[in-house]
Amino acid sequence: MVLRLSAKVALFFTVSLLAGCAIYTPRTEKGELIKHEWVNLGVSSDGAVLHELDKISIQESGDLVDFIDRKTILDSKKPYRATYQYISCQINCAKKTFRPKMIKIYDHNNQLIKERVYTPEEFPEQPISANSASDRQMQLVCRSFFSTFVY
Repeated sequence: MVLRLSAKVALFFTVSLLAGCAIYTPRTEKGELIKHEWVNLGVSSDGAVLHELDKISIQESGDLVDFIDRKTILDSKKPYRATYQYISCQINCAKKTFRPKMIKIYDHNNQLIKERVYTPEEFPEQPISANSASDRQMQLVCRSFFSTFVY
């Protein structure tokens, strides 16, 4: 029973991810294809959201690191309007803080639902909790501070 359920869940995740990758092709304003290299950071504790980080988007500037995060909704029984969202994030490696800079949310038809840019005043830096998705992101993007992370 447990094995069958696990196989079904794995199949659902695989099909969901492949379908999402095949449907959405991000492009620049000039129509050029945007390339990504997604790193799987794991699924939320309730199994509803897959967290990923785009390795290609990582940009370091001193203690600050900017990157793109993607959250994919996996549990269609949950009352989410969105299929996935892209978040432009910033982590301060020295302070161990996190701040979203921009968010884009897409629906099941890959139509943009919401796009918002956050200023530091609107969304100030927040401390990163241990063993959270932000903690995993910090371990990946703060290479000069955390050189032991293997991915």
